[in-house]
Amino acid sequence: AIERLPQLRESLLNQLLDSFHMIRTPVVSGAALWIAGEYAHSLKQVQQAMSEIQRAIGELPIVESEARAAAALAAGEFEAAAPSSAEAPSLSAPMPAKRLVAADGTYITQSALSQARPSASAGPVGSRSDKPALRAMYLDGDYSTAPILASTLVKLALRARELAAAEPNGVPVSNAFSAQCMLILASILHLGRSGLATAEIDDDVHERLMVCVRVLADPDDPILAGIFRRDCHHAFLEMLQAQRQREEEAKVADSKNKKAAIQADDMIEFRQLKPKGASDLGSTEDEFEVSLQRAKGASDGASAEGESSASAVDMTKLSRVFQLTGFSDPIYAEAYVNINQYDIVLDVLVVNQTNDTLQNLTIELTTMSDLKLGEKPSTHTIRPHDFCTIRASIKVSSTDTGTIFGNVVYDIAGSAAADRNCVVLNDIHVDIMDYIVPTSCSDEEFRSMWATFDWENSLPVLTGLTSLTDYLHYFEKITNMKTLTTDAALMSDSGILVANLAAKSLFGEDALANLSIELTGEGRIVGRVRIRSRTQGIAVALGKKFTLSQSSVPLPPSKPAAPAEVAAENDGETAE
Repeated sequence: AIERLPQLRESLLNQLLDSFHMIRTPVVSGAALWIAGEYAHSLKQVQQAMSEIQRAIGELPIVESEARAAAALAAGEFEAAAPSSAEAPSLSAPMPAKRLVAADGTYITQSALSQARPSASAGPVGSRSDKPALRAMYLDGDYSTAPILASTLVKLALRARELAAAEPNGVPVSNAFSAQCMLILASILHLGRSGLATAEIDDDVHERLMVCVRVLADPDDPILAGIFRRDCHHAFLEMLQAQRQREEEAKVADSKNKKAAIQADDMIEFRQLKPKGASDLGSTEDEFEVSLQRAKGASDGASAEGESSASAVDMTKLSRVFQLTGFSDPIYAEAYVNINQYDIVLDVLVVNQTNDTLQNLTIELTTMSDLKLGEKPSTHTIRPHDFCTIRASIKVSSTDTGTIFGNVVYDIAGSAAADRNCVVLNDIHVDIMDYIVPTSCSDEEFRSMWATFDWENSLPVLTGLTSLTDYLHYFEKITNMKTLTTDAALMSDSGILVANLAAKSLFGEDALANLSIELTGEGRIVGRVRIRSRTQGIAVALGKKFTLSQSSVPLPPSKPAAPAEVAAENDGETAE
């Protein structure tokens, strides 16, 4: 909003800086710091942002100030435990006197005074809630906002250097500003390695803070200064443009796929008012529309587009037909596998190829993995050269590659009751890709799920493809995932491609992937693919699918050795 509404930018920034010290959530605090570093363009705004950051950090250096506060707190507790004679403790009313018997048998009276102690519910003086927001985060070991704070301080220092150049005493002011920024970063680095915080600062954050300190020490470096001054904002604008383009493409795709079920001028048909037998087989088609479509040349009211879509659906159905027995078996069987969200329905066509009547014919199925047979199929009696359809339902509890196998058992009419015949069926492999659909999510959701998912499957990349973009499209095709990384981030001539992908199963399980590949000087693609999910089954199954698919692509032949290298090897062998 602050980028798309430039007329409200100044007021929004002022309101954000006024309330910055009250923000105690790391994510919101990091976003506010980034906005202050990007859009504080005037010297007044830069100084206001710096004062609010100092207010959120507190007294500097952090370690020394915390040590002094701890020493003062310890001294105060010692004085409270042993008060001086000049400071009389607060006393309450005397307790009732008790009469006791001394050792010599005489009676004595004992009395006592109770001292009022301060309530412990008030909490210690140095509690985390009393400290500034950023200071409390770093003392608790949360350094997620430290890199954002470092880049914000660098941007503010570079902008203050530009704005103060026109002032009479601009150089000392800008140098003092940079020195204050370096003091803040040095205090955070010292705190991260001192052991005073709950957790130690990690190496990645430490390295990024050190880079920002180097930029502050040498602000005249054109490369690093240009990155913080221009390139960061340009990258943000490209990201917004790519996001806006994706939203427009999604709207266009939705408008193309969305078809009006009923036009505005179509007649409304009330089936309850139609007389019985008005249409064949209970069809609800309008006879006028059917005749009109037939007059236009379409058969039974179906347009050319409808016929093509129907043929496509028929081809999809044919791809799910599995032959279970051979043509020479006494019983021929084939199954159509209909995969739904929580179950698999098998429509098995059974053909009697014998001259006998088959009785008590049924299908016995067994499943592997997370597949469970819902109910046992019913028995049938089939006449010679007749057929029947048997339906079986299999429940699916998770996304995993499963196997269905079994046999057909039957009796021959007129034979002995003990003669039970059996025909073994071919296995039906349920592919995990039938349950995986592409999905999209924001970068924050991807990072959050990536950090919380427990199962990871890391696989090497072995392929014969020589284009990084082609390999990304190939990976999307075999895993049925969608690339979340923008096209602007993927368009690079560095020979390195890093992309994030996401998919979702029909059961609501998310699957994430990170593709990191590089094109070597020999023209080969090397790298790794990391697949993460909340459950083990989907991560392992996607890994198996990826391994089997990429093994089908042959590797490129290795380059022959140069003639000079071959000659050198031959000379070495001769010398030996």
